[in-house]
Amino acid sequence: MNRSRVLLLPLLAITVPLLGGWKFITPPKAWDTSDTGVNGTWPISWQLGDVVPNGLSSTDESSALFIAAYQSWSDVPCSPIDADFAGLADNNQMGFGNTTRTVISFDGNGKDALGSGPLAAAVTHANQSEIVNHNGYSFYKTVAGNIIFNEGLRFGNPDDVTDPSCFGTYDIQGIGTHEIGHTLGMGHSCEDGEACPDPLLRSATMYWAVSSCTDSQQVPGPDDWACINAMYGVGVDYDISGLDGEDLVGPAPLTAGMDPGIDDELAANVTLYEWNFGDGSPHETTLTPEPVEHTWQSEGQYTVTLTITGQDDECGGAFEAQRRKVGVVLACDPPRPAFDFTNEGDFTVKIVNTSDLGAFGCITDFLWILDGDEAGGLQTYQPTWVFDDNAPHTVTLRASGPGGSADVSAEITVTKQSDLGCNASIVGGQPAGGLALLLVGLLGAVGVRRRR
Repeated sequence: MNRSRVLLLPLLAITVPLLGGWKFITPPKAWDTSDTGVNGTWPISWQLGDVVPNGLSSTDESSALFIAAYQSWSDVPCSPIDADFAGLADNNQMGFGNTTRTVISFDGNGKDALGSGPLAAAVTHANQSEIVNHNGYSFYKTVAGNIIFNEGLRFGNPDDVTDPSCFGTYDIQGIGTHEIGHTLGMGHSCEDGEACPDPLLRSATMYWAVSSCTDSQQVPGPDDWACINAMYGVGVDYDISGLDGEDLVGPAPLTAGMDPGIDDELAANVTLYEWNFGDGSPHETTLTPEPVEHTWQSEGQYTVTLTITGQDDECGGAFEAQRRKVGVVLACDPPRPAFDFTNEGDFTVKIVNTSDLGAFGCITDFLWILDGDEAGGLQTYQPTWVFDDNAPHTVTLRASGPGGSADVSAEITVTKQSDLGCNASIVGGQPAGGLALLLVGLLGAVGVRRRR
């Protein structure tokens, strides 16, 4: 949970979507890498509360787990993060109102704000009057961050949560890594209820939820690397022509140009640019940040990835940085509508939509037309009709999307006399696109808890 506070102006943070999965919290906040910590390193000096979390044996165990959690962010390629452990802190001085230091607190401060659902909350304090700029992004300057855990839940170490006897125990090292990401300014890779087709986003440390009895998300992955490097390390991005909002959408074959748009200072250290267009075609490489063009020949939702490699002493020598724009290209064939029907009796006819849905998002609308009456058409996935006669009727299904629209028609025969006295009235159905929404809904896992 991101609860963020700008000095003099408390704000509840949400996440700012950036093309390609990873997000910043909003308003964007980041540490100033020119600041120095306790031993002259940037920028984190952290303290551990003196109350042991439910399920752990000692503050020493907690300390070791959080040292490992911070170290995982230090281990991200080109990460400039270095964390100092400043010792135990007095819990009575902690809470959402503390703006002077980064604090890890386990005493339940802010519990009422947490509620019973979230595992933990990260509170990021920033100075609204100071701006930090990095890799073309602007942030309020972070001055402190608190992480508060829900004391009503049971936490454990990696051995506890991977033990076969584990029940309802959450990995505090992995959750700590996630919450530290929030205090660094990172949002969720995907949000609750958001379509999240890319498995790398669902497995990211900064994914919005995690199950009990798993240690699978302790170590930041490529999407987390891209975000932390966009904020603090080697940043890479690219522009794509013809975007409609955040995505390039159109009929296949679909052609677009891409431009790295890398600043001159970084470009001086880059030795190779490698493009992966996500469609199985050979990667394209260049030695300079020149624009490239590509055509996606067939229907699909494609992720475009730009990887740069180079040499930079500030990154410890050789570096590699990557920018993935998830689902940035949606190329669609013309729709392929199809349907079947069954007589249910009582002059009731049930329509079954058997259309090929193609790539996710390639069908945006279904319109059912009865006996040529387009004005009275039904926008639904599949209707059930009740008639008051047994005459033949013509049903047309029109499917539309980025690839165009197409119709298919069939004559249906209604059977069995009805006394309902209505005339072709709708009795059932669901909103157009309902199947897609259902499929997205099924991506959620039973028993997961929000990690906010």
